[in-house]
Amino acid sequence: MKKIYNSINLEKLKNIIDEQEVQNKPVAYDLLEELVFMKETMEELKATVQLHGATYIFRQGEQEYLKENPAMKSYNATVTKYNATIKQLLSLMPVSTNEKDAFMEFVTSD
Repeated sequence: MKKIYNSINLEKLKNIIDEQEVQNKPVAYDLLEELVFMKETMEELKATVQLHGATYIFRQGEQEYLKENPAMKSYNATVTKYNATIKQLLSLMPVSTNEKDAFMEFVTSD
């Protein structure tokens, strides 16, 4: 892992999972690693879209039309998977309201 983002700090989340009664800790750790990877990937894709735009003019012979940037398509697919992975991770967390609220606050904080 190259970098750890403020919104998903893998080490801090691992500590939270270690301290709580998480249903399946190895799965939770794997999900955290995937989340970090997806976040890094989304940052790269976002930079590509910001640099080159969400669409481009596709030319083939005399025809030309507006086409979605493949990086935009990948970004959208990754965001969907990212959100599903977060939901899956949260489903492993204990039901206790205080602990879940603290976890959610941590995950969503900047």
